[in-house]
Amino acid sequence: MKILLTGATGFIGYHLQRKLVALGWEVDALVRPTSDCNRLDPAVTPRVWNGHSGSLCDLLKQSNPDIVFHLATHFLARHDMDDIPALVRSNIEFPSLVLEAMRAAGCSRFINTSTAWVHVGPLANEATSFYAATKQAFDQILRFYQTAYQFQATTLTLCDTYGPSDLRGKVLSLLISTALSGQKLAMSPGEQCLDLVHVDDVSEGFIQAARLLQNGVTGTFSITSGRLISLKNLAQKVAQATGCKLMIEWGGRPYRVGEIMLPWQGGVPLPGWTPMVDLDHGIKGLLS
Repeated sequence: MKILLTGATGFIGYHLQRKLVALGWEVDALVRPTSDCNRLDPAVTPRVWNGHSGSLCDLLKQSNPDIVFHLATHFLARHDMDDIPALVRSNIEFPSLVLEAMRAAGCSRFINTSTAWVHVGPLANEATSFYAATKQAFDQILRFYQTAYQFQATTLTLCDTYGPSDLRGKVLSLLISTALSGQKLAMSPGEQCLDLVHVDDVSEGFIQAARLLQNGVTGTFSITSGRLISLKNLAQKVAQATGCKLMIEWGGRPYRVGEIMLPWQGGVPLPGWTPMVDLDHGIKGLLS
C-alpha cells in the first residue's frame, strides 16, 4: 500500500512510519522545509511543501497515495490571542488544503486524527479547549468532502498516548524524571484520571484503520485503553517501576482551569483492534 503521512516527524508519526515501512508499505512524508527529516526512516520519501497551494497539488499527484494519514497538528492545552492564527492554520487550514489537493490529484481515502478533548459537557460533544474546537471544525470540513466528493474517510479519536522517544513533556515523562532525579515537584491533588495508550498500540490502530478503509469500512472510532488510572496511582506505578520515592507535593498547585477529571469513554471501538501493551510493561519499557 502507498501511504502519504502528515506529521511524520511528530511523536506518533515517528513510530507509525517505521511500522509501515516494516510492513513493506511505501511511505511518503509531507514535510515543511523546517522539518527535522533526520526523524524519518531512511525508506521514507520526504515530500517538501513550500506553503503554496499549487505545489501541494503537485506533491499529491507525485505521491499518488492509496491513503493519506493525517497526524500533523498544533497542540496547546491553553491559548491566548497570539496563538489563534497558528492553531487555525495548522488544524483547520492545512488539512483543508490537503483535502482539496487530494481532490485535484484523484485521491479520496483519508484517515484523520482527533482527540477525546472534543467530548466533554452534558452531551459529550463540547470542546474543552480552543485546540479541541479546531479539531471539531475540521471534522465538519471532512464531512463536507465525504458528502460532496465521495471521500472515504475514517477518524481515530485518541486519548492520552505515551512511549519511547516522546519529546512532548507529558506527565508520565515528568513523573519518571522526577523519580530518577529525586527533585521535589508540586502537583495538583492528583485525583484526575488518565486513559493511557502505548504508541505501538496507537500505530497498530492506524494500520488496522487503513486495512478497513481499503475494504470500504469507514467511521469514527475510539483508540482507548479501556482502563482509567488516577494521577496519584500513576505516580505509584512509576515509583514501583523505578524503585524510587517520588517527592511530590500533592495539592501544591491547583487543578488547571477546565481540568478533565474523568476522560470520555464513549465512542465506537475500532473493529479488530485491542491494546496489547499494558501500562506496567509500558512504563518498564521507558526505563530500559
